[in-house]
Amino acid sequence: MTLVESAHPDHRPAARRLVAALQPHAGAARRVGVSGVPGAGKSTLIDALGSDLTAAGHRVAVLAVDPSSARTGGGVLGDRTRMSRLSADPAAFVRPSPTTGTLGGVTRAAREAIVVLEAAGYDVVLVETVGVGQSEIAPAGHRPAPVLTCGAREHSGLDALWKRTVEHGGKPGDGAGAARRSRQQVDWMWALARARIVERFESDPRVRRLTDRLADEVGAGRLTPGPAADEMIGAFLGESF
Repeated sequence: MTLVESAHPDHRPAARRLVAALQPHAGAARRVGVSGVPGAGKSTLIDALGSDLTAAGHRVAVLAVDPSSARTGGGVLGDRTRMSRLSADPAAFVRPSPTTGTLGGVTRAAREAIVVLEAAGYDVVLVETVGVGQSEIAPAGHRPAPVLTCGAREHSGLDALWKRTVEHGGKPGDGAGAARRSRQQVDWMWALARARIVERFESDPRVRRLTDRLADEVGAGRLTPGPAADEMIGAFLGESF
């Protein structure tokens, strides 16, 4: 998990080889995103629902996507302390996953982490996202689900919630489930392509030589952002842009 979540350039080739080796052993788990405004009770819901699922014989993994510390890059919320039952459950695994500045509600490496968890034998993966806002688009579904009510503290409505979740998602290998997984894989491909292009762009020495000067000129109002961006892109591509 640490390897696939690492943003260090030296770690990425090994992480990609690991994910490629594990991919044939993944894909059979049910993946569920849990979203809501901060303080709404996402962690409390996951703790109660996840405990019910392990009691029913499931192995449950939780990726709790934390806002990242600007100083260390690590998660700052500590979801394990808010999921006390599930964290101590031998049939569960709770992993805070820092966003490291990634928008979309889930960490950039979340998909790779899910592959690792599925290959390890977890058949339910719950992903707690950072909250609701304009940046939180990754967990969005392709069709609406009915609105249900439940209470994690009172333990009411959780059975109905899970039943409807299963009905909505279908089995991972059936027609609807397979189509959804297919879309996820294609979306993952494009997300990784964009992320890797940005990584290469930001680390390119030709771009880095320009960034301080262009930032000073744009900040001082001597240059507008558009031409500055074009100059950086041109340096990256080795041509006028």
